[in-house]
Amino acid sequence: MAIYKVKLIAPDGTEQIILCPDDVYILDAAENSENEDIQEFSHIVAGFTLPAIPGVGINAATVKASGYISQNGSRLSISLNAQLVDSSVQQNTSWTASVNLLYNGNTLGSLPLSVQGSNMVSSDTIYVGTASFNIPSGLSGQDVTLHVTLQGSYNSGSGYISSYPGSFNETVRIK
Repeated sequence: MAIYKVKLIAPDGTEQIILCPDDVYILDAAENSENEDIQEFSHIVAGFTLPAIPGVGINAATVKASGYISQNGSRLSISLNAQLVDSSVQQNTSWTASVNLLYNGNTLGSLPLSVQGSNMVSSDTIYVGTASFNIPSGLSGQDVTLHVTLQGSYNSGSGYISSYPGSFNETVRIK
């Protein structure tokens, strides 16, 4: 079995090298990396009931957000995915998202995420986007909070639009 060195380059240009055996997917290897600069998270963001769809009836669904937070020097990055779980109907769902960087109740920065996909089928995961912040000096060893808001809009095709927001906080200790 061969092992490859793989360089991961984030949208902001930060780089990380991981070791990846030839029988492991690169993203799985990155997820299982022992690099302490990467923090994985997973949250149930919102539960909602979709409107009745002809031939299907009312269907409940839940949105799960997951991703990674990493720090490279004075840059803090968050990569976000969204997934519909507990749903059996194809969804016509579009997403918007934003991330706020908070410290002691004050907003240090706010960024919208550019959604990379819009339509989801249940259990599909879409890459929502990556936000990257400059960390102000003097925060080394301090906890900051990333407040993530994920807004989904469902269009049944008959003019009925359902909107379901959800948010969560993720605390990160600055190195």
